[in-house]
Amino acid sequence: MSRRYDKFVHGVLSPDEDQEFSNVDLLREIYNKNDEVMRGKLKSLVENCVDSSWVEFVTELSRKAASLLKLGKEFMIKSSCGKPEESKVIKGLVFDEYVAHEDMPKTLIKPKLLLIKGSLECWGLSFFQVHFIEENKGGYVIETTVFEMIEKLNPSVIMVEGKVSDEFQKYILEKRAILVKEVTQHQLEMVARFTGSPMLSSKSVQELMQCESYNLQEDAAGRSQPNKPPLYLDPGMGVTILLKGSDSNELERVKCALEYATMLAYHLRCEIPFYINHQVATTSATAAPNEIESYDPLVLKEILDTQTLLVLSSRFNVIKRKTCQQSISRIKFYSRSDVPLGIFLKDNLLHQNVVACGSCNEGPETHLYCYRHHNKEITIQVKSLHPEMLLPGQDEGNLWMWTGCDQCVTGSLKFSKRVSLSDTARSLSFGKFLELGFSNQSSWQVPLSGSGVCDHSSNYLVYFFGLGSKVAILRSSTVANVDYSVALPPWKVNSMVESLTGENADEHNVCTLIARALESMKCDAHSFESSSQPDRVISLSTSNSVGLLFHEDFLDLRDQFCGLSESDFIASLRRCENWDAKGGKSKAFFAKTLDGRFIVKEIQTTEFISFIKFGSRYFKYLNESYNSRKNSCLAKILGIYQVMNKERRETRNLMIMENVMYGRNVAKQYDLKGNLYNRYNAPAADGQGDVGLDQNFVNDMDANPLYVTTKAKDILGRAIRKDTAFLKV
Repeated sequence: MSRRYDKFVHGVLSPDEDQEFSNVDLLREIYNKNDEVMRGKLKSLVENCVDSSWVEFVTELSRKAASLLKLGKEFMIKSSCGKPEESKVIKGLVFDEYVAHEDMPKTLIKPKLLLIKGSLECWGLSFFQVHFIEENKGGYVIETTVFEMIEKLNPSVIMVEGKVSDEFQKYILEKRAILVKEVTQHQLEMVARFTGSPMLSSKSVQELMQCESYNLQEDAAGRSQPNKPPLYLDPGMGVTILLKGSDSNELERVKCALEYATMLAYHLRCEIPFYINHQVATTSATAAPNEIESYDPLVLKEILDTQTLLVLSSRFNVIKRKTCQQSISRIKFYSRSDVPLGIFLKDNLLHQNVVACGSCNEGPETHLYCYRHHNKEITIQVKSLHPEMLLPGQDEGNLWMWTGCDQCVTGSLKFSKRVSLSDTARSLSFGKFLELGFSNQSSWQVPLSGSGVCDHSSNYLVYFFGLGSKVAILRSSTVANVDYSVALPPWKVNSMVESLTGENADEHNVCTLIARALESMKCDAHSFESSSQPDRVISLSTSNSVGLLFHEDFLDLRDQFCGLSESDFIASLRRCENWDAKGGKSKAFFAKTLDGRFIVKEIQTTEFISFIKFGSRYFKYLNESYNSRKNSCLAKILGIYQVMNKERRETRNLMIMENVMYGRNVAKQYDLKGNLYNRYNAPAADGQGDVGLDQNFVNDMDANPLYVTTKAKDILGRAIRKDTAFLKV
């Protein structure tokens, strides 16, 4: 990172408060105006998904649910019979599971939860023998029963996955606790995730967690349900949408649309405030930011269609010149694999007590953080400010954002206004923030000209995020990158043949023997009845003979599909040499024609017999693929032969294949089996001719991934799926 970033940091952070955007009324007006704009755009999308009578209900339900969500997908929709206007959004979770006894408490504030997987149908001795294992401070393993656990932790609400005995219900009733039984595993896991409560299974629980509240209420329409009132649990996060309607089939369609609309509304709720903050920061001091017209209804759908981002991340110590961490990860937006932008900035970069790097044991200031996707890269570096330049509001956790230009290295520097990121803007998915940075059409691309900063293009835009005494500098750039194409084995084999003079046939050269047999098809040919023998045998001498398997089929394959004349094929086979094929561990005999077009491999007898059974289907598959012009990754087998020597009583089974590397400049080869166990080759000292295995491939892709276009990836994927389906049969 250039030293000019020091000028950025210390130049913009002067005590002059004119650089801060502090017009609260104007900011509120901007939010309200854009909120109405986005409501209209969300509504226009909903109109395409549901009947007109449902549009307003779905729009408002999704907006209200999104306003209560803390994590994008942490909501559930429960549909039941009723009127659409009875639909409502509940903060927390609503269950239909049975509360064990009507005399149990109806409402609790800050109840302690105990979650139990499985059933508690036995009482007495059997119940007390339900043991849970824990290890005390002395390292001794002790056993704890359910009874002892309840007595020790004194829970207010006990939720059990399965059924419970009458005796156990009575025991809980006497303790004035609440017992909820027959909770589904999914719901139990949801409560555990929202509250941080462990589930009692094979290990005992040391401490119980609390939720905000628990109560039994009337249903959404105000009707009493004495037999099974809904259970309302507020774990501090999560939302339940109670959807009412008279037609069950219609409700299912509306439910799907509502789920989609809620996720979309949540995305917009997080992304629009960030966009507004960005506009406020980059708009000149005398102008108000515009309405967000760039969010077109047709584009909004893409927000949900692109839910993940594959990114290569690395952490590099610029002092020690050492890569501390590098990995490829797939970030699923607004999920547990993601993190809010505000939390990422504070916990990983800007907080005073950020955990040191596990590799070099140094803080963020010594590192350069890189995030790469395709040919775009976002780099992050952290700088510390002079003591007199601290950003205001450190104790309150104020997170500031502003922008600058990395081309303005001389003269009077200009920077945008500082803006305090709102809570909703901080909730923007970090993965989504990276995606915006990688995109060509995003807030990163707002021109600096006209912003009061400078007249350079958006390619030089730099983001600054600050908290107290630290500033994170983020820059998006295009990097030199190679888009690799996917080359599948061609149907046509290159038929260029070198001029050949002389035969110089070696009777012990198996390739030459096969070539002579193909030329002498009319000599001593006869059929065998056994299914484990070739269908034609050519005698070449008193000691040598060659068996030809599926000769007519291979002849057609070489001629029709590959465009390979028989004379070209025979000419290549006349001149072969032993070949040390690296990578595999079978130690099989390999040869390669001198022109490099074909490979000869010795195969086991079991493989030879297997092809006899399998061959007809193989030719049919290739024929269908060729005629339908469908791609295949299979390297074509061009012949299978059995070379027999009577004097040595030797039989060798040989397979001839196309050399898919022919005519290509190969930088690296891998022999992949789909298994990592014992699949690593230590690189040779000179690195020449190394063939990597599966673990080599994984390691190399972590360090230097291969980028292919979406089209190439789809072509390769379809071919692999088609070939795999054929080979599985």
